[in-house]
Amino acid sequence: MAPELTVPLVLESYSEAVETGQEFQLTVKVEAGHTRPVDAAQIYLDFDHTTLEVVAIRPGPHLGYLLQSSWDNSRGRLAYAAGTLGNPLEFPFTFCNVVFRAKAPTVRGSTLVQFEDLRPPRQSKAIYRGLDVTGHLTSVRIRVR
Repeated sequence: MAPELTVPLVLESYSEAVETGQEFQLTVKVEAGHTRPVDAAQIYLDFDHTTLEVVAIRPGPHLGYLLQSSWDNSRGRLAYAAGTLGNPLEFPFTFCNVVFRAKAPTVRGSTLVQFEDLRPPRQSKAIYRGLDVTGHLTSVRIRVR
């Protein structure tokens, strides 16, 4: 049974503005549902390495089989992938939390943390039974003072 709808991947922040030196968290959510289940996901994030740096990636509680978890602060890139060998998830869930530290004030008002495009090899996607079921990708802007 193929899913009827696509699955959005969403970046959320509880802080639209942070101070230089402050740590803050972005939450990556997978908007799965009954008609759009997910059994794995992978994300590739790009960020301005002169303004932000990754401190940690904290796995969400639902996809317990870690496939990849790495970042490169010198290039402003992050990669994370996980899945389940059990039943697919049929509800929205937190995929992971990314802890950033603000390094320097933003020059143009804010800086964008965004999902890499839907193109290989750095392709952010939600997966069900080996099929890409990704919907839209929602990025986030952060202002560093």
